[in-house]
Amino acid sequence: MVSKGLPLKAIMVQIPEALQECHWDIDESGEEPVYLLHRNAGVEQTMDWLSEQAAQRKREEKREKLVDRIALARQALRMSEEELAELEKTDLLLARSVRDPHSRDLLEILLSLPPEQMEQFQGMGSIATEYSQAPERLRGALHRIADWFIDRLSGENLPPEVRNWQDNLSHATVSFEDHRVGHGWGVWISLDIPHEQGYPAIHDVALHPRYCNLDEGQYCYTRLLTATSTVDEDTAFEMTMDMDREGFRVAAKRREERRKREWIEPTDPALLQTIVVGDQEFAEFVEAQAFVAGETGLPVISDYFTLRPPHIPDEVREGVPLWRLLYVLGEDDFHGDVYLWEKVGDCLLFHRVDWYRLAKTEIPEPVIADYRARMEAQGELTMDDLAELAVLVDAQDLHVSGFPRDLQRAGIYAALPDNRWGLLLYASLSSEQQGKLRSPQGLSFDEMTIAQQRQVVDRAAERPEKPTTNAAHLATFHLVESVEDSHGRTFAKTELQLRFPEVTDSAMVTFRLLPAEDQPKESAAPVAAP
Repeated sequence: MVSKGLPLKAIMVQIPEALQECHWDIDESGEEPVYLLHRNAGVEQTMDWLSEQAAQRKREEKREKLVDRIALARQALRMSEEELAELEKTDLLLARSVRDPHSRDLLEILLSLPPEQMEQFQGMGSIATEYSQAPERLRGALHRIADWFIDRLSGENLPPEVRNWQDNLSHATVSFEDHRVGHGWGVWISLDIPHEQGYPAIHDVALHPRYCNLDEGQYCYTRLLTATSTVDEDTAFEMTMDMDREGFRVAAKRREERRKREWIEPTDPALLQTIVVGDQEFAEFVEAQAFVAGETGLPVISDYFTLRPPHIPDEVREGVPLWRLLYVLGEDDFHGDVYLWEKVGDCLLFHRVDWYRLAKTEIPEPVIADYRARMEAQGELTMDDLAELAVLVDAQDLHVSGFPRDLQRAGIYAALPDNRWGLLLYASLSSEQQGKLRSPQGLSFDEMTIAQQRQVVDRAAERPEKPTTNAAHLATFHLVESVEDSHGRTFAKTELQLRFPEVTDSAMVTFRLLPAEDQPKESAAPVAAP
């Protein structure tokens, strides 16, 4: 809340409007009444209900995109060469997939699913059947996919079940799955062979998306070579980057159309005043709200979540009406308008539309205050700080993305969550074990407790290389400190290493810029650590 001159009664009336899951209660047992803010009864059920409603809307949106894409694919299969040439200008992947014999075969197989299976696929986004029950045409396609897949990944450490896939067909299933057909991977057709967790299924793309997304993974990208009929990966990369950019242009156009439809210009003079943000930067959303309150004199009452700061385009910074700035502040590139606002009397009221989702993952304020105090006292977060936090995150199922930006940059984001396993193991060590951890020999498996040994065995099972159970018993745990040069700056790196006979599993814990006196003379200027 940011307020100056607003009567207390007005504040108390509006707080439950912003915090829709709360209400006031009055304790009159003392000499003076005490006003208490409580969560509503049954708020957990309300949050679960709202979460399910949001999930249902997402499923419906996904279904609409899938149904639309399938309809376009059916049309493309009936097109003449001249019509395909025209389609290629707006939908390159679909046009060329229809021309390519292999891609066309997969597409026709997908579209030949019986009506009841197609309805299930469109509703659920996936469908599976036993390999032995698959039509002969589908089995033939899967054989081609498997040969290509294994040849492409011949240098990878594929499990024996995948390398010898024909020996395991009696237990195999065939599935079609929608991986963001609207913009992303497309519809996959997969041969799923029972094998150890952590390996991909043998798959290919039966229906490509309109636009690519190269960030999603290399397996999809490599099949684009076939879908686009290109001869080398460099050409395919440039082509898919062009399509990615086109996808972003289309998304921007849709965003503008939504703004015109949903952003309503008010008549209230207070909302029409021009606000110039200029070069102001905001570390959190609440700072942007405080800026608005300071510029306009309007009190702000809002719910609060630890979130990334709002993105403010340059054209908005130059000056826009207040109402438009409020919409921009509350907009999310992927979810539309997430912060709803209204002017009630002389007060601006904000309420996050997905509060029920964020409330479940919000980092408790005492935790944030505690780690900020450690930062102020020590100048950095220590190994022990991060290990203690790893235990807390694990116990309370907290999301690292919920920490404020300053703590993330202090080392939390680098150390968690991908490297949490190393910190959890470190946190369980006794002082004597920590001493051995820092020795050249490290802490051996035999010197660990049974619980610690279980952590090592479990970690070994998660490795892509899959060290054997016997290899896990030969593991040693080490703390390794080193100095590394990067872009003309020198950094100190601390790692926790779990060394197996075949491979070293490394968890980077800290990566910090060394003091200026330890830097090369030509690069002594202070620079923030990455």
